[in-house]
Amino acid sequence: MNKIQFKCILESDVIINQNAATEGNQQTLDFIPGSAFLGIAARSLYIREDSETFILFHSGKVRFSDAHPFQIGKKAFRVPAAWYHLKGGKMSEGVYMDVDELPSDGKVQFKQCRSGFLVKISDKEYLEVGTVKNFAIKSAYDSEKRRSKDEKMYGYQSLEAGSEWCFEITFDDDVDACLIKKLKNALTGVKTIGRSKTAQYGLINISEAEFSLDLKEVKPPSGYDYVFADSRLIFIDRNGVPTLIPDPSMLGFMEGEIDWSKSSVRTFRYAPFNSHRRTRDIDRTGIEKGSVFCVKNGGTIDPQAIQRGVGCYLAEGFGKILVNPEFLVYDSITHKAGFTVSEKQKEPDAKMGILPPEPVIALNPMDKLVYYFIRNSYLKEKDQIRIYKLVNEFVENSEKDRLFKNESFASQWGTIRAIATKIKDKNSLYSELFDVPTREEKEKNKNTKEGYLMHGVAKDKWSKKGRLNRLKEFIKSLDDQPEMVSEAVINLASEMAKKCKKGG
Repeated sequence: MNKIQFKCILESDVIINQNAATEGNQQTLDFIPGSAFLGIAARSLYIREDSETFILFHSGKVRFSDAHPFQIGKKAFRVPAAWYHLKGGKMSEGVYMDVDELPSDGKVQFKQCRSGFLVKISDKEYLEVGTVKNFAIKSAYDSEKRRSKDEKMYGYQSLEAGSEWCFEITFDDDVDACLIKKLKNALTGVKTIGRSKTAQYGLINISEAEFSLDLKEVKPPSGYDYVFADSRLIFIDRNGVPTLIPDPSMLGFMEGEIDWSKSSVRTFRYAPFNSHRRTRDIDRTGIEKGSVFCVKNGGTIDPQAIQRGVGCYLAEGFGKILVNPEFLVYDSITHKAGFTVSEKQKEPDAKMGILPPEPVIALNPMDKLVYYFIRNSYLKEKDQIRIYKLVNEFVENSEKDRLFKNESFASQWGTIRAIATKIKDKNSLYSELFDVPTREEKEKNKNTKEGYLMHGVAKDKWSKKGRLNRLKEFIKSLDDQPEMVSEAVINLASEMAKKCKKGG
């Protein structure tokens, strides 16, 4: 079996809907299906039905894989459905498998990993790779009235332009080299895929590249084999009916049985769209990529199942599997994986731009005005991002430590917000909330009063569980800029009032 590898760069946002519905919340796939690349090739080469088109598109000898994110020269793979992490935590804090066999005390809960991709960095570390998606609302245009059509609004979710993807074409040894050369020429260059290709979406640039998964096969305990779905799988039973419960022979094993208690399987359903006939085919149901099958006493697997794939629709990217990949190995006692998962470092937002340096040459008044406008806009947005980060950390830590659980604090947060709108200065705001005047200060000035959180009902509640200290630390961490202090406390109070609303 031979293969050709390609890299795909999105020149514009790309829309590939998950389902056939035209209404409701439309979401895009987080990968590019192999059928999209098959369609690109067929658009150029399928002029008439002959022996060449039969070999390329109908014989199953040429198979177009799905495109996954391309990182550090490697092809990413879907996060296994057999992975779990602590509820409220992240994969970077530890990955667990077969959690149903762990003793449960009711305190520790696990959450299944269902989305995202991974790239292997080393034998003990994987990098989490996300796919960036955008959302836009569009409207049909009424050319007669020269305005948007009534009741014709559409919400489009899309894969972000600029992202890099990779895929490959595998073909049997008896496929003529001239046909493969034609196929390569038909694929490379600037092409269009997905929805709204005649509008602003769907432009991609395909070129040849080299990549690998760089994964090893590790034999699990005696008598077991794990099959990982590297792509979607569709199986047809002996009666010609789609099935979601394959037997070991469909996965390439001659014997054995599937241990469903150790398997983690997710399913999908969709209707493929045929651009040539401008209609959709019948619904397809299958096994979602990332699913894991545990085969007991399966013996030796057929090598063709790994090379060519299993199930149906192999030419469109279905059927790719991995057997006993190293990322499904875990400690038999703790059920914790022996590797770590690193989060991808977020790159600076390109929309924010880069803070322009101080001008080294004299600028005319108009240019200077533009320069300082851009600079001040950047600084303001930077402060906004920092405020949101601090507020989110406070809210998450408060929920994690259950500081405000089962008690009514909404009205007090409302009062704190009202104080922050009137008082901009950091020190004055701190005193208004936390000041405790001495007896001498009260005698000198009868108008001196205690801070809002230091007396009455508020004091009794805020003195418990370290709530007062947590809020003090938040305000102390803010810069001394009046606008930033006020805006940060207002945002925090608004968010916490929602969280602490009684019965919420």
